Amino acid sequence: MGEQDIEPLEPGLWLHQWQRLAARLIETVEDLERALRHAFHLVQLAPRPLRPIVNCHASEDEFEAFLEAGAMETAMFELIGDRLGFSLGRAAGDEAVVAEILPPGGQMFGASGRSPVEALFQAWLRYLAALEDAADAEIAFSRLDPHKVQAELRRRPSGH
Repeated sequence: MGEQDIEPLEPGLWLHQWQRLAARLIETVEDLERALRHAFHLVQLAPRPLRPIVNCHASEDEFEAFLEAGAMETAMFELIGDRLGFSLGRAAGDEAVVAEILPPGGQMFGASGRSPVEALFQAWLRYLAALEDAADAEIAFSRLDPHKVQAELRRRPSGH
């Protein structure tokens, strides 16, 4: 089923679901796997105006195969998609992994975690939470011009 075959959620409800996901405690690999699976389904339900920047090209079967094989990094990279840049690193003398999500024309969103996947997931959730910080999500979504987003992406070097 292609992304155009799935009826999107209303923006307010979609953002609320991301809030709920971000509030989950991720203490185990299994928790992270469940959170990634939930995130995949939310990406599929993204409001149409956000689909140029919140997308995943993997099919549900492909995404599940990544998780089943323990390839959670690949699954996370698929969730981020090819329209957001990102970086991974470690702070000097620190065990935690630091990740940054680099949206086109916007501020950087960083987080840390015990693994690259956890750090990227938390940074990505912060980026998605910032979408909600807009005074009126409906207006912000309706003003997002996919052509401008794609033009900005072409001008910007990839973060990965």
